[in-house]
Amino acid sequence: EKKIKTIKELSEKLSLVLLIPQKNDRFNALEHTAQSEEESSDVDRGRVMKVVSIGIKDSDVVKQKAKVILSK
Repeated sequence: EKKIKTIKELSEKLSLVLLIPQKNDRFNALEHTAQSEEESSDVDRGRVMKVVSIGIKDSDVVKQKAKVILSK
């Protein structure tokens, strides 16, 4: 949690937006990369189950997509 706080503070200083998908968010191919799919009974098919790494957006340009695991 301390690392996330430091990253958020740094991103604010650099005017960057962190892409941090939440569980059950709809997959967005412009901002997310699917690392894999896993079975899930509590998350709808094709939605974010877990976040592997956060993404970075500068203005309207995605510099790094967030890596996620999707529900299948």
